[in-house]
Amino acid sequence: MAEHDPKVLQTALEAAARPLNLDLTFKPMFGGIMGYTQGRVFVSLSNVGLAVKLSPADQRALLEHDGAEYLRYSKEEPASKQYVKLPTAWIGQDDQVAPWLKKSAEYVMTLPAPKKRPAKKG
Repeated sequence: MAEHDPKVLQTALEAAARPLNLDLTFKPMFGGIMGYTQGRVFVSLSNVGLAVKLSPADQRALLEHDGAEYLRYSKEEPASKQYVKLPTAWIGQDDQVAPWLKKSAEYVMTLPAPKKRPAKKG
């Protein structure tokens, strides 16, 4: 498994997403970076690669490509049921990455809105 720098992946994701006009924000999480569009998480950027949250049909379509696989942060952990890693060879190839970012962004907007957490007191 190739090591990835989440900050490098963030730069590649931002470049691929630019023509899509996505509202992007990023938050560090679990040693990596989670990417959000319109307040909804849709990508994971970590040392194992760039993974997109997809519908079951789009997951199957992406998994047909060499190098695509379900996200797994380590061999000991179970594979994700929602996130699929893009092939490493696609990183930096906006024409390969952008369509999957678009599918992911569109998919997360069909899901229920995340619940707001109450503010911490004190």
